Parts: sequence; C-alpha cells; structure tokens
Amino acid sequence: MRIGLMWATLGLSLMAWSQQSANIDFFAESGGCELDFDKNGIVDGLFPFADNGLDASTAIQLGLDNTVRFGGTASQRIRLQKGEGSSGGRYVLPEAVNFNVHLTPQEGEPLRVQIAIRAEGFQNATYGVFIRTGSRRVALLAHTSQPTGGWQNFSAVVPVERNSQGQLEFSVSVEILASSGSASGTVWVDEMRALS
Repeated sequence: MRIGLMWATLGLSLMAWSQQSANIDFFAESGGCELDFDKNGIVDGLFPFADNGLDASTAIQLGLDNTVRFGGTASQRIRLQKGEGSSGGRYVLPEAVNFNVHLTPQEGEPLRVQIAIRAEGFQNATYGVFIRTGSRRVALLAHTSQPTGGWQNFSAVVPVERNSQGQLEFSVSVEILASSGSASGTVWVDEMRALS
C-alpha cells in the first residue's frame, strides 16, 4: 500500500513537472507556414497590410512556396515588384499573440521569438523583422537590403508588456519598405514561433 502511494505521488510529480516544462507556441496557428485553406496566398492566421501609399494589389505577390522552405512543407513568400511612377510605402506581415483565449502568457513572462528569413533581390527597398511588446518596438533584424545568402535564423527573448492603454500586447512582424519608383525584392518567412 505504502509503495503504491509512493509510486502514485512520484507519477503525479513527474506529470506536473512535464506540464510546466513543455514549451507553448503562442503562434502555433501560423508558425509552420504550412496551411492556406482559403487559397489566397497567405498563411492561415496571418493578416498582412500595406500603408503609406503602397498599392499591395499591384506591387505584392504572395504565395506558399513548397520549393524554398526552412522546415516542413512550405514557407510564406512575399515578392515586391513595382514599376516606375508608383509610390512607395510599407508592407507588413504581422503575427500577434491572441490574449482573448484561455491560455495566454502573463505580464512580464519572457517569450522566445524565433523566425527564419530568406531574402534576395532587394532594389530600392528594404526588409526587417520587429517585435512589438507593449509600447516598445524591438528590432530583431533592422531594415536592410542585403541578401541573406540562404536561410537565416533570428531569435530573441523578450518579456510581455502592456501598451499605453494598459492591454497586454506582443507581436512579431516582417516589414518591407519600398521607395518611390521601381522597387523589387523577395523575402521568405518560415517557422515563426513565440515560445513560453
């Protein structure tokens, strides 16, 4: 009886330890860059936007790429191609922690952000990767036009913070800045993670 109780206690302790030590990926719905059920060229769970005058409908081509990928079966490809006479602007591919679900990180909890990037052919444009936590913006990769020369892995540990409205906010975004006139470049994004 006493040995059985000891084994049961040990089993419960191991279960509790394994649950506490398991990583949770708060970007799990789009992290692998694998699924596009609605066939719009954008990984499910990502909601990109353009601003500052960039016409994304003509300047940006999106698609899941099964041949150029870091892991899994696909990556998210963003191709900028715009001609002379077109205005510049910004294109943003963001992924945010959803704080309206049951399992969310707490204020001050450090998250390990990981993202794989590949970029080439940037002319008259730059790309970068940024983390937004609360009211702070952290450069994971400052804007550059340099090719990556293959896949590059970027990561940082950043705590979850509150924004100026007192709400928890945490996101990572890939940005493309295009100058006026002709501009081009392609960036691939894969394996986006925000791990507890």
